[in-house]
Amino acid sequence: MDLKKYPALTAVVGLLSLACLGGIGLTVWQGLKYSSNKSSLTNADGKLQRLLRSDVAPTEENVKAAEANLASMQAYEQRLFAELQGEGGKNFNVDFKDGTGDLKAILQESSTKLTKAIETAGVRIYKPR
Repeated sequence: MDLKKYPALTAVVGLLSLACLGGIGLTVWQGLKYSSNKSSLTNADGKLQRLLRSDVAPTEENVKAAEANLASMQAYEQRLFAELQGEGGKNFNVDFKDGTGDLKAILQESSTKLTKAIETAGVRIYKPR
């Protein structure tokens, strides 16, 4: 077949060939980008898991920093509850120093109470499954 006789067909075939090669190139590019992002995500997840398993040394400086953070969280929590409950609402106090020393359990209980207060105020909370 003499392609010089059909220049329109030759142009269409050429354009389709270029489009096909471009599609293959973009597919390879996205595949490389995907594998790069996947490895970055795996690295970040590994770092997070190591941080979760690590323990902070209970030095004097760390204890003071934790107490300062606790005081600021309590102040913020009280302001938040005051906003949610309005002027005439009930007082909601969380005692972080109950003597058990289990800060994680106390924070989880506080979080549960805060969630219930927010839901009672009519705010919908997204809960992933």
